[in-house]
Amino acid sequence: MKKDVRLTHYSNAAITRIQATLLVTVIVVAVAAGGLFYYYSTLKRERPFITFATWGGPYTDAFNSTIASFEKEYGVDVHIYTQAASKETVAKVRAEKGSPSIDLFYGGADAGILGADEGLFVNLTEGMVPNLRQIDEKQLIKNYPSIVPYDVLAHGWYSRPDLIPSDFQFNGTWQWFFDPRLKGKIAVPTPMITVFIEWASIVAGDYYNYQAGFELIKKLAPNIKVVYSSTPEVEGLLARGEVWVANGMYADAMDLYSKGTPVQTLKFYPLITVADSMMVVKGGKEDLAMKFLNYILDPNRQATICNYMGVTPTNKNSPPPPAELEPFSATPLSLAYPEDLVFLAAHYDEWIELWNRGITPLLP
Repeated sequence: MKKDVRLTHYSNAAITRIQATLLVTVIVVAVAAGGLFYYYSTLKRERPFITFATWGGPYTDAFNSTIASFEKEYGVDVHIYTQAASKETVAKVRAEKGSPSIDLFYGGADAGILGADEGLFVNLTEGMVPNLRQIDEKQLIKNYPSIVPYDVLAHGWYSRPDLIPSDFQFNGTWQWFFDPRLKGKIAVPTPMITVFIEWASIVAGDYYNYQAGFELIKKLAPNIKVVYSSTPEVEGLLARGEVWVANGMYADAMDLYSKGTPVQTLKFYPLITVADSMMVVKGGKEDLAMKFLNYILDPNRQATICNYMGVTPTNKNSPPPPAELEPFSATPLSLAYPEDLVFLAAHYDEWIELWNRGITPLLP
């Protein structure tokens, strides 16, 4: 049978048109898909974010739920930079000055002062961060408006009431610690942890008159059994009953209590408080960082975050801590006396020398 050339020609042409149509369709779909991918990936990349420097573990965990609600409400992501030490973070911000990878820094107030002196942080006002007006005024650091005290750790006295005679329980006054019945029953921290010297100076009459504070410590020397240098050391002394009373961090007392040792905090003025603080880093995202800072300075949010960490919020309108945390907190803040870090830095070496020369020879 003779082949129909025309039919073959038209069939081939039809097939060619179909192929061309399919090819064009594939190209259009591919271009469209690529465009959609580019659009959505660009959209995701361009979502605004800030980087928040904090410590890991419970410090990060405490902020997680608040960060999630902030991200949802404002459409701004909060990335976490996990720091090891505050002063290392200051060094990082310094090295990246002008284009920092950190926008909000949560660290020790001493590190805050170091960075503020170098002009790394934004000087803040209530107009920029409205919730600043709710911070307890005593906790603010004079001449450092870039440092926002966020929470405080209380340092004071705590005891083993089960070891102390029933007719000699704490009477609410500082003179009680000088009673001869406490001879060799007290533990105090090394002078490198300055809070005990600060307490003695206030009790002697004036925080800044440390000479009087040292004279008072000399009178207490017969009752001091141990000068400790770490949390495990003081906890062990109390747990074993080697001392009845200790001066130091209430966080140590809370840890000891949680392990089953019957510890009681002896709350009275002054409780020396040490603050962790927030600093907004200069670098282009100040407005977003201030928005987040104001959000976490809300009195209820701040209380939730601080309760998780076992510290006391500096917001005077925050609700009181739960009953199980209250004995180990710095509440009420009227009992608190914040450290003057600038003053301490200026006199630290002198205090160590005064201790070694005047106190150490009097101790066991």
